[in-house]
Order: sequence, then C-alpha cells, then structure tokens
Amino acid sequence: MPRPESPITVTVGATASPCRRADAVRNREAILEAARGIVASRGADGLTMDAVAGEAGVGKGTLFRHFEGRAGLIHALMEFGERDFQERFLTGPPPLGPGAPAAERIRAFGAALIAHRRANLPLMMEIRAVAMDHPVYWAWHLHLRLLLDEAGAVTDAGIAAHLLLAGTDPSLLAKLSEDATDATWTDLEVAWIAMADGIVSGG
Repeated sequence: MPRPESPITVTVGATASPCRRADAVRNREAILEAARGIVASRGADGLTMDAVAGEAGVGKGTLFRHFEGRAGLIHALMEFGERDFQERFLTGPPPLGPGAPAAERIRAFGAALIAHRRANLPLMMEIRAVAMDHPVYWAWHLHLRLLLDEAGAVTDAGIAAHLLLAGTDPSLLAKLSEDATDATWTDLEVAWIAMADGIVSGG
C-alpha cells in the first residue's frame, strides 16, 4: 500500500485585507529575492539588514516587520529552499520522488540531501538550522525511516536513519569544505550511498 507523503506545514500570519495581503506578499518576495542574490554574490557575511533593505528597495521597518531580524530572514530563506527540496523528494519524478524502488530512492535522497545541505551550508552554520531538535530534521528522518523499512533494512530503521543523516551533518560538511574540491563531494556521496546500501543489505 502506498504510504502517505506530504511536506511539513508552515504557519502563516493573521488574515489581512486582500490588498494589504498582496502588498505584503510582494514585499516579502522582493526581500527574499534580494537576500538570495546577496548570499549568492557576497556570501552569508554580506547578508545584513541594511544591504537587504537597499537591494529590495524597502525600508528597514518593513524588513523587520516581516522577519523581526537577521535570524528570522535566514530561517525564511532556509524555508524557501526546504519547500522546494521536500516537493522534489515527496512528489517529484523518480528516483528521488515516488515511483522507483525504495533502495533507489534512498540513494537519490542521499545525493540530493548532500547537495541541498552543501548549497545552504553558510546559512545552516550561522543558525544551527536542521539540527536534531529541528522539525525539518524529523521530516527527513521519517522519510528515510519509511524508505528503509520499505527496502527491508536488516537493522532498526529509525537508528539507521539517524546514522545516515549524521553523514550529512553541517559541521562535517563545513570541515570538508575547508579544502574541498568537487571530487571531495563526489567521494562523500559515494561513501554515503555505500553505507546506505550496506544497511539495506546487511553487508
């Protein structure tokens, strides 16, 4: 029987009038787009409230109303990327999404998760996002645990999912990235997949 799959829910603010709500959405999108551009061009250190407000063409008051501060802005950026990632592994095309054998989906998830965490690493390290007490971690854990069960993992699927997620921990990736080349990341992906295959097969 197919298992239910859905992304994490996100709480939204109080209801406003349609015009005000549309203006707020446009401002928020402009701010997030500006923030993404700054991180891409200047890195996380360049992500200041002044820089974002100037790039987005809004007042700092508007910025603080939407995000309260820099940490809130970083969390919003992470949420945007996480929504896209979850849509890909929950409803996207196989092998990452449904339709492929569980073992293939596990391999595809590992490769995609490493790429996802690598792309967001500077922001993750600043706010310790997606640590074990974070809801997104548990969404990933549930997804992996269910796939491991489906693939017939010979060990406790919950523990195995924790071990596999530990192989993509931001602290580990940050250490690797100090002298990393593309080959380093490829080696990490190969090692992660070998560990996952061993868990499934008992090898």
